[in-house]
This record gives sequence, structure tokens and C-alpha cells, in this order.
Amino acid sequence: MKKLKLSLLFTLLSAFAFTLWAQINVSGANPAGSVVDRHGLLKVEGNRIVDKNGDPFVMRGMSFFWNQWEGARFYTAGSVNTLVDDWRANVVRVAVAPGQVSNNNYRTVIEQSIRRGIYVVVDFHTHAHRDSTAARQFFQTMVRDYGAYPNVLWEIFNEPCPASQSSGGNWGSCDGDNWATQIKPYSEKVIGAIRATGNQNIIIVGTADFSKRVDQPAGDATWRTWASTRNLAYAVHYYTAEAGTHHTSALRGYCQNALNNGLALLVTEFGVSEADGGQNNPGRINTQEADTWFSWLDERWIGWMNWSINDKNEAASALTSGNDNGTNWVTRASGTYIRGKLRDYGNTATTAALTVTTVGQGTVTRWPNSNTYGYGMFVEVTATPAAGWDFSGWTGAGTGGTMSDGRGRRMVGMYGTAQNLTATFVLGGNLIKSGVSNWSVTNSPTTFPTPTGAIAAASTASELALQFTNVAEIGTQLTHSYLHQNGIALKSGRRYKLTFEARGAQPRNVGVTVCNGASRTTRFLDNLPIALTAANKPFTIEFDVVTANGQDLPNGQLEFWFGGTAGNWFLGNVRLSDESAATGQPPTVDGQTSANLRAPAVKTAWSVVRTSGGLQLSGPTMSGAAVSLYDVRGRLVNKVSLKSGEILKLNKTVAPAGNYLLVVRNGSGKEVYKTRVSLVN
Repeated sequence: MKKLKLSLLFTLLSAFAFTLWAQINVSGANPAGSVVDRHGLLKVEGNRIVDKNGDPFVMRGMSFFWNQWEGARFYTAGSVNTLVDDWRANVVRVAVAPGQVSNNNYRTVIEQSIRRGIYVVVDFHTHAHRDSTAARQFFQTMVRDYGAYPNVLWEIFNEPCPASQSSGGNWGSCDGDNWATQIKPYSEKVIGAIRATGNQNIIIVGTADFSKRVDQPAGDATWRTWASTRNLAYAVHYYTAEAGTHHTSALRGYCQNALNNGLALLVTEFGVSEADGGQNNPGRINTQEADTWFSWLDERWIGWMNWSINDKNEAASALTSGNDNGTNWVTRASGTYIRGKLRDYGNTATTAALTVTTVGQGTVTRWPNSNTYGYGMFVEVTATPAAGWDFSGWTGAGTGGTMSDGRGRRMVGMYGTAQNLTATFVLGGNLIKSGVSNWSVTNSPTTFPTPTGAIAAASTASELALQFTNVAEIGTQLTHSYLHQNGIALKSGRRYKLTFEARGAQPRNVGVTVCNGASRTTRFLDNLPIALTAANKPFTIEFDVVTANGQDLPNGQLEFWFGGTAGNWFLGNVRLSDESAATGQPPTVDGQTSANLRAPAVKTAWSVVRTSGGLQLSGPTMSGAAVSLYDVRGRLVNKVSLKSGEILKLNKTVAPAGNYLLVVRNGSGKEVYKTRVSLVN
């Protein structure tokens, strides 16, 4: 805490003396079934604290007040027993003042915590980096006496003070610490002294601005490399009734930065009061912000210790009165609130099941791996598609979506209520992006009535519900409203398969188009009509993609044209996949060649047919093609550009009557068709 007059405390440092103890054997340590018996020695893996089984472990409990002044009398075995049995804490913190190391009351709490099988944070409760020598001596003694027990964690620097508080006063003898020049060298010395003993218990590092700026070591690449093998966590301190965001949203930003850079965090001190403990405002607390913090910490498996077990008349004190031995405790508002939280989190009878099912082929893992979970436990659920399949989405509890590697990730919070979650996998290679946000509706041209309505998620995660009015039936003038998804990479010379399911609130038609993008100048399906009924029906369409010069299309577009009947229609499980080389065959619907193509967009062979107006040349849709006519002597008579998809009539406007060699070349000049023709004008 940052609220005590410490000048006297620090004058005692020159007379600092340590009592030598032999290796302490705590009888009855960690009885069977206790917290530490089940979870063992904790360690840091990545940005998480895990137990001996490799599962995340969340410590939640209370911090004792400084081991002097008002709070000293609660440093008893009875207080530990009450916190374990009634408050259901699984960790306590002893705040050892540098000038009070010889006051062995904190040892009573450490040893009783070991007997009861809970964790205990041994905090060197200093504000000054100049105490590195004293800290090294203190922790070497603590390691010698208690380092053999998995219960103990070492907090080496309570709250480094910012320069603005270096003058002392109510904040004690602060040194104006910053990360690079004071806190980091101090931490390296103390960590080195602890690790030199061979002890590997977690060490907790304090950071600037009263242990809030955890983003500073996160941004120090040299430090991160050095620290990565030393089993370190970083202290976070906050007070939820303090004005401004530095104890709320801004601090959570610092914390997320640290997590993103691989640092593990532990809230070794927080209060629901103001940062001075609420000495001048004993009734002011903020539990709403505290709840926000709890939710945020839960989802990241970060533990906490509340300040403090004390009956001083301030808002941060958990008690108004009570006996030293833990009996007859009367809680003030903050203590009532925190005790209730601890009892919820620590109620071993409050467990709930998480049921995870799958659709399609893939595996789902959960961490930690269990069928039931305690109150406040978050479960990381990961969906991995089988070979040839893709993860499509989640339905049910939790938050999260698809990761960059194609797997699904979901975080599910368990708070005493059973949860259900489904992971859906679809056949791999789908070029269609799932999700409502990937679809749009366009009215083209805009002179036609604009449809009104919405796209929304329907009854299943893989279905879109669409309701539009003010549009006309397909086949009439007002066919210019279409649902579409763009950015589809199409390869020339390939045959594609489009599958989907669709139904209507009443019978209606939709038209399917696949084209080269927003310009829609090249169409491989052109408003292919599909009849919908009230019954959901699957459809399969196969078609070739053939472009001029064999150019691929990075921004292909799939369109569903609709009109007419106002009301809902539903589209689901849309899938577009590259199936094989182009076959040269026209599109098929459900295996049958469609006889109702409005303007077959993909013609795979050039042809010349005689019409009443002369000859008619038609062929594949392409860009930049040219038609050349040569007479019987081989002289070029005419050369005509052929627009994409155009049907060219050969008559006297092109060449006079006679016999000709007709040659078609694509945009790169390559000959793609040649035949002899006779023009009769």
C-alpha cells in the first residue's frame, strides 16, 4: 500500500539484522487433498501460471497488512485457519516491512499456510530500490528456511515509487524508480541471489508506478530474453475506487500488452477502495469496477490477493473488528464483498459440466481437460479440422472465432451453470467466407427500386436469413437486386462446384451468377434460375471458368439474384470449390445440363452458323479477341475486334460477298479458331 508514513521504517534499515534459522520442518505440511497437495509446485509457462499437471492455476485470497502497526495482530495461525475454512482462500500474502524482518510474526503465517496446504506469497514490502542488499539477505534466509516447500512464492519489490513521490511524505522514502535504471538492476540482483540457491519457486517482479507499468518489462527485449528461463511473474496492483483510468481500463491495456509479449501476471495487491486505502473516505468502494476486473482476470487465468486483513478505519480494511485468532470477525463493506467472492470461487461443490459436440470431421480439445469445472474457471476450447476439412464456426457458449492458422478457439467461462458448445467443420477448400458480414446486397442499376430488408443469422450458424421487399420476380425488368460475396480467387481453366441449401417462406426463384467482380463483364454463370420451395433443398451447380489469355481472377464474385415475392428466404451451407480441369461442357444443375441459361456465359468452342442476316460467329467469353478475314489469295480483307461475350454477325458491313479464311486470335495474338466461310450479301 502507498498510504503509510515510512520514514521511520526506513531509518531502521541501517540496523537491519537477521535471525539465523535452521531449515524449518513444518509438521503436517500439505495434508492429502489440500490445495497444494493437488496442484504442487507452480511454474510459469508462457504467459500463464500452471500447476504440476500443466493446467492453469488461479490463486485467489487475501493479503495481510504490513507486519507492524494495526495489522500485526492478525498474523496468527487462527487468521490463516479462518481464511482457509470460512473465506475459502487458496493463497495469502505476508507484507514484510524491511525494518520488521526480525518480527517473526510473518513466519507464523507462512508455516500455518504450509500446514493447511495453501500458497503463500512472501512480499518484501518495500518502495525503494536501494534495499537490494537487504532484499537479497532476506530472500536467501527465506529460501533456506522455506524454499523446500512448493507453497511459497517470492515477491521481491512491492511497489516501486514514481519520481513524483520521491520526496517521501505520506508515501515513504521513495527513490523515484524507473524500469531501466533502478527496477531492472535491482530485480536482476535479487533474482540472481534467489536462483543462486538452486530454488525454482516463482519469483514475482514489481514494476514502475506502484506495480502498474507491466508493459515496460514487456517492451524490454533484452530483459525478456534474460527472464524467460527464470520462472518469473509480474505484480499488478490496482484500486478500483481511484479516480481516472490508471487503475482500470488503461491498466488493463498495460496488462494485455504484457500478456501479448509472453509475461505472466499476478495481482498480488488490489483494493475496492481508493489507492490510499480510503483513509479519508472509509465508506467509498467501487465493486462494479471490481467485478469488471474479476471477469477480465478470470478469462486470462490471473490470480489475485485483496488488501487487506486489518481492522483499521479505512475502506480497504476487510474488518471492523475481530479477535487476533480469527474468531468473531466482523467485516466492513469491502470485506463482505471480497469474502462473498472468495466463497463463490472456493466452493468445491459448485461445479458445472461443459459439453462439446462436433459437426463434420475434426477434433476438439479443451484446456484444462475435464468434464466439469469449478466456479470461475475458464476453458480454452480448440477445434482442429481433419485433413481435407475446414473449421467453419462455433455455436453456443463462450467467445472467440477462427485463428490465423485455421483452427477455432473459444473461451468458455464456467460459473456454476452447465454450458454447451458445438464446433462445425465443413469440407475443405471452400472459397466462400462464412459469416453474415461477408455478404452484401446491391441494387444495380440504382434507378430501380431499392430492396429494403436485412441479412441476419437464422436458425443455424451456417444459414443466412434474408427478407426483402420492393423487388420484382426474376425474369422481369426489376431483377437488379442481388446478394453477393466478392474477393473470390478463381483460376482459369478449372471446373468449379457450387453447392448450397435454400428455401423460401413461399415458392420463389433466385438466379445464380458467377462473374469476374464488380464490373461483371465476364460471366461464367449468368442468372441461372433456381426454384425455391418451402422445403429446404440442396443444390449443386458445376461450371467452367475460362478467361482470355488464361488469366486468373483474384476478385471473382458469386451472386444470388432475387425479386418478386416479399418475405423471407434462406440460404445456407454455401460452398464453392475447385474440382478439376475445365471440361469444355456447359454448366450443370444437380448433374443435369441446364436448358434455361439466360445467356450461356461460357462457351467452350467457336462456331459459325448461318442466319437470315448472314453468318453468326460466337465463342467463349474473352477480352481483346480479334477476327481476321483473308481472301483466297491470302490477303487481309478486314480485321474486327470482338468484345467480351459478343456475337459477331458476318455480312456486307464486314466484307463483300466471297469465300474467306476466318481466323480468331485472343488478346495475346494467339490463334484460337480458324475456318473457311462464304459470305452471300
